[in-house]
Amino acid sequence: MPISRFPSVSRRAALRMGAAGTALAITVPRTLAAGAAETRLTNAQFTEAKLLARWADGWSTLGDPQKLLALVAADVVYEDVAVGDTVRGVEPFRGLLAEAAKAIPDFRVALFDGFATETMAAAEYEITGTQTGDLPYLKATGKPFRLRAASIFTIENEKISRESRYYDLARFLTQLGGLPGADLPSLGRPAAKPGGRS
Repeated sequence: MPISRFPSVSRRAALRMGAAGTALAITVPRTLAAGAAETRLTNAQFTEAKLLARWADGWSTLGDPQKLLALVAADVVYEDVAVGDTVRGVEPFRGLLAEAAKAIPDFRVALFDGFATETMAAAEYEITGTQTGDLPYLKATGKPFRLRAASIFTIENEKISRESRYYDLARFLTQLGGLPGADLPSLGRPAAKPGGRS
């Protein structure tokens, strides 16, 4: 199905998703009732839309890893594309979450945009935090960072079976002082509205 056929979720549906849902303009396939021109969400589509909001909340509360672990399949694959690291399976993923919580206890994810279907999802978001603990490739700096990022998900049986995360590693390391000498401009919110409309 072409992307252009994924309209924005209605305001009423966003309100049903709660506070996290209202911050995210999730797009879903259109289902038209006979003779009606309004967008409706099926139960499955509503579940997938909530999945992204719950995913963002899970990454924003790493002190409670069960929030994220409840969303992933037992054989989940998490790929950090920028670093080139891949974790396979729920127990290694649990270990990664523990490492992230120790290194960046105030790790937060704020969603900008996203869409979800029964088998795939994508999200654009901002990551913020302060690196108060060691990362595998950088000793603790005590410095804050702010990044824009995107993730592509595979969904199976309403669980995340794969997440591939993309972000600018050079910008991340520059903010933390691990890549001195780079003078990168600061990033704001996305330049376009959902669907590429400016």
